[in-house]
Amino acid sequence: MGEGLSIIIPTLNEEKYIGDLLSCLVNQNYKNFEVIVVDGHSDDKTKKVANKFNMKFPLKIINSKIRNLAYQRNYGVKYSKYPYLLFLDADTAFNNSFLFESMNQLKKQNIGLASPRMRPDLDIWYYNIFFGSINFVMGITQFISRGGVGACLFVNKNFFYEIKGFNPKLKIVEDHDFISKASKKFKFRLLSTSFIFSVRRLARKKQWVFGAK
Repeated sequence: MGEGLSIIIPTLNEEKYIGDLLSCLVNQNYKNFEVIVVDGHSDDKTKKVANKFNMKFPLKIINSKIRNLAYQRNYGVKYSKYPYLLFLDADTAFNNSFLFESMNQLKKQNIGLASPRMRPDLDIWYYNIFFGSINFVMGITQFISRGGVGACLFVNKNFFYEIKGFNPKLKIVEDHDFISKASKKFKFRLLSTSFIFSVRRLARKKQWVFGAK
């Protein structure tokens, strides 16, 4: 597992969440990683909060000229130095052994594309059922119809370049499009590790689709 991991985090006004995520990374027992925050010119203190961690691990904070998840992810890869990539949303979280266990599975099983299981950040029964169902379906269909989310996605960098990254023209399903294209060529698996998914994303998706305020 000596090759290392480049962690790419696109941000836009995430000052309330980015500190918690970076604290999770500080506490990881896997240390061979760098963090690349690609900020879409946030109006809040996102970059200021992130910069507090510049002595904790190798950290690059890059300004993106475009506010676009797919574009920011692709842009971050240009500054990465390791052969494995991890794309994270700024409001995700995980336990201290997450990176070690995930990278171990990637290497042992020779996986080029992987998504961990999801857990909601609110311990409410209907969210637990919803995410449990998603994990169950993805576990069954991972060998046939691949699915995952861009909120937490491991990718071999060579594979990323081969399929030319995320499509910036897609504003909602760019992660599903990427996984669909990549999994047709490369081995995709659902990892046994899990990460915490912010349920605020569900409300945000609704706004994107229906134009709600």
